[in-house]
Amino acid sequence: MARPPVRRRPAVGVIRDREALARTRTHETALACVEAGIEAALPGRVVRQRVTVDGDALAVDGTTYDLGDYDRVVVLGGGKPAARVATALAALLGDRLDGGVVVTAEGTGAAPGDGTEDEEGDETASVAPVDVVEAGHPVPDERALAGARRVLDLAAAADEVFGRPAFDSLSDVDGRVDVVRIFRPSDEVAGIVDEALAREDVRAVWMQPGIRDDEAAERAERAGVTAVSGHCMGVEYRRLVGDSMRQG
Repeated sequence: MARPPVRRRPAVGVIRDREALARTRTHETALACVEAGIEAALPGRVVRQRVTVDGDALAVDGTTYDLGDYDRVVVLGGGKPAARVATALAALLGDRLDGGVVVTAEGTGAAPGDGTEDEEGDETASVAPVDVVEAGHPVPDERALAGARRVLDLAAAADEVFGRPAFDSLSDVDGRVDVVRIFRPSDEVAGIVDEALAREDVRAVWMQPGIRDDEAAERAERAGVTAVSGHCMGVEYRRLVGDSMRQG
């Protein structure tokens, strides 16, 4: 049975106390710029701008995939906008979506239709059949690890993800690997580092916050492979890029 069409209402304001903050024309202009930037980046809006479904053709940012070539279509992911992205994808894919799991920060996983509204006032969209797991952020907790395991279990069954081959282990990757970014439980780090050291191309292993194995990190360093623990790659990238832009 097809899901009911999604009913949408005009976008709602995204800045709290906007009228009180707009004390002068300059304030009003600045707030309008900030609001326009936020609205342009709203997860549901971005998905609807970049993803379309026409029959069996799924187009993602200009690249088209034939849904008829796939046995199952699932949504997997993580991050604070994950529930909103999954909601938008569920609305686009309809009955073609077979399931999925997304992990999001605690307090950001409420799906439209459960008493909340999305960023565009949508009260009827549903994230079903994708499961939303709320977990600790930015430091992963047990819920985050459990959710990540569910994502990985589903991903492990895939031979291809958006046209790119999926591998069961690092040793199965034929192409060049520069950095191994680890999103696995700490007790699995040693084995992943061993696989990385068995290759000749890996230059660094990176363990996200909450994932740590000091012995494995020391073993990597002794082998000439940089080991990073306790830092988020995304945060560090933004910090370094921001610093370089300010210095430039």
